[in-house]
Amino acid sequence: MLPLFLVLLGLAGHARSESVQKDPLAMIGFHEGTRRFAECAGGGTLVGVEVGFVEDAWSFGEPFIGSVRLLCSSKKVSVEYLGDQDDTYVFGRLNLKTVRKAECEGSGGVAGFKWRAAAIKNPDGAEMRQAGLVVLCNRAGNAPVEVALEHAPATSRTYPKSFTCKQATQYAGLDSPKLTKMLMWFNRKSFAALEPLECA
Repeated sequence: MLPLFLVLLGLAGHARSESVQKDPLAMIGFHEGTRRFAECAGGGTLVGVEVGFVEDAWSFGEPFIGSVRLLCSSKKVSVEYLGDQDDTYVFGRLNLKTVRKAECEGSGGVAGFKWRAAAIKNPDGAEMRQAGLVVLCNRAGNAPVEVALEHAPATSRTYPKSFTCKQATQYAGLDSPKLTKMLMWFNRKSFAALEPLECA
């Protein structure tokens, strides 16, 4: 008979595995490198993201997002296999010089994102990196506030892709659903993708 702590550990691992196996609600980026389930720890809410830009990639005509931090109201993020970490944890390349941050006010949390792919200069070796990300912050009874994260200010940008929790059938009836769980894809060279999994 297995010791109780091993049984409980197995149940916890099974529950986490089920969460990871859920179909993502959207995909920002592409599958490459390590995949990790992530959510804000300690009952915290995702209140924003911080991104770093890679500026020296020969395949692209503009800088692209090479790192992502998940900003949590609890200041802690739970990362699969690593447990609870400070929300300074970086998914992707470390120590990028140009960093942009969007943090939602209040407790409304992140309603979703808009994004655009980076312009490709040399198709050989280029993947689907993201050059711009818009964070959608919930406002009770109103449309979300949009905060754009770009390497350099621009008078006008178009973001052809978008995701909000309201778009998902299971959350459409909620007043201001916010993103709670996600999959992160990354390696030492760069962030690759964020896949929303659950809202609340």
